[in-house]
Amino acid sequence: MVLYIYVSIAWLEKLTSRSTSVACSLCVDDFLICYRSKHIHIIEWHLQQSLSKIEHWANTNGFKFSSSKTVFMYFCRLRKPHPDPMLTLYGAAILVVQEVKFLVLIFDSKLSFLSHLRYLKKKCMKALNLLLQVRFKCIIYCAQN
Repeated sequence: MVLYIYVSIAWLEKLTSRSTSVACSLCVDDFLICYRSKHIHIIEWHLQQSLSKIEHWANTNGFKFSSSKTVFMYFCRLRKPHPDPMLTLYGAAILVVQEVKFLVLIFDSKLSFLSHLRYLKKKCMKALNLLLQVRFKCIIYCAQN
């Protein structure tokens, strides 16, 4: 079964990048497709074509991607307001987000990584507080004995 899934995922990566320069990345259960262009409508068209191929492949091979867990984020340096691209999966619009966690990093739309640094700080503070509590308990225990 694992071999079949591996071969199928390799086929899926070939499917999305056969005729375009759409890039794919897969790690465990996180699948990423990306495309780069100066024009948002071109990005939208290429990604929608790839999503349609992925949807067809999934239906053919008995897989289903979760529409509720699928999100879309684009990185843009434009300062003037512009409409968000519209992408669909299984007929449902894909949610456009400002930040997303992919593997262990939290990406934001400006690539500032401030959200990731805040997350790391919070996680480290929890670990530090735990260590301080253990230290305090050890001091009390040693003082009693």
